[in-house]
Amino acid sequence: MTTGKESFFKAHWDWLVAVLGLAAVAAVVLLPMLVASDDDVASNVQAQLNSAKPAHDGVEPADPKLLQQAFRSVRNPPRLGEVDAKKPSFLASERRIFCRAEEGADPKKACGRPIPAEATECPFCHTKQPALVKIEVDSDHDGLPNEWELQYGFNPNDAKDAALDADADGFTNLEEYEAKTDPKDPKSHPDYLDFVSVQGTLKQTFLPFYFKQYNPVKNTYRLTFQRLDIKSMYDRMMQVEQGAAIKSADGKFDTGYVAKNFVTKETEVPAYKGSKMMKKVKVGFVDIERVKDGKKITLREGVTKIPVETQLDIAYEREGGKTFTVSNGAVFEIHGVKYRVKSLETKNGKPVVTIQDETGKKQKIIQGT
Repeated sequence: MTTGKESFFKAHWDWLVAVLGLAAVAAVVLLPMLVASDDDVASNVQAQLNSAKPAHDGVEPADPKLLQQAFRSVRNPPRLGEVDAKKPSFLASERRIFCRAEEGADPKKACGRPIPAEATECPFCHTKQPALVKIEVDSDHDGLPNEWELQYGFNPNDAKDAALDADADGFTNLEEYEAKTDPKDPKSHPDYLDFVSVQGTLKQTFLPFYFKQYNPVKNTYRLTFQRLDIKSMYDRMMQVEQGAAIKSADGKFDTGYVAKNFVTKETEVPAYKGSKMMKKVKVGFVDIERVKDGKKITLREGVTKIPVETQLDIAYEREGGKTFTVSNGAVFEIHGVKYRVKSLETKNGKPVVTIQDETGKKQKIIQGT
């Protein structure tokens, strides 16, 4: 026969085993903590903190350019552009205007109701609407609209690009915008001739020498030319044959002309100075040609004042200025573009020059003051 205690242990022996096991585990875990000193605990905590790694590398440094741009926007806030009615916007669901008649039409026909801004005709009274004026935004206030700057790759928030010359054609980006030309194409620019003016009056130039006489030599002629700018008889004489350059014997003075064809013609001249009686004589004529441009002049024996060409000074008034002395047919160049002088004349006492570009398509008449 079993007692009450024996029957209790028999009935609950498994619980007793479990309780003893838990007690053993708790002793293993808690005993070191109870036994450990405060220094040991602090060391363990410090070691764990030292070995810990942050979940990220920290906050990225701020970009100063964004801050500078914000400051610029505060100093020069952009103007609000027109709202695009075709796109959703928190400012307005749709831009509307009041119906009104076109300029010159009867204003009483317009109903005045609010209608879509893009409407060309009022949907209520069917009155035709005037065209909208486009609002241009210029964020940096340099005279160049944002849309135009973005089209050609400029910065709409940098006012300095208005004064730049992107294609090096002599005109700033602002001047190209105002002229409606391409600021990135050196062949597209305002007309250079718009900045050309006439300086002074027409000037007539004369040869610094004349054809004095001729002498037959074997099968040709010796042609004598005489300088007008010096008094020495020896230095002023230049004797050459047909086809030769007209220059001094020592070569120090070269007229820049070549003696070409020579002929003699029978001509009537006064029998003596002041006489009305005429006599027939043979007079020499020689064609001379300028080496630099092929200009030809016919000289008559004994005639001392021979006009060469009419000249005029014209000035290009940009980039520090540049002056050209031109004559009929002369060619001058501005920024690689060649121009030819078509005519020089005087009208109403004022010099007038007609200039044509190298393509022959554009021609401009410029008058002096």
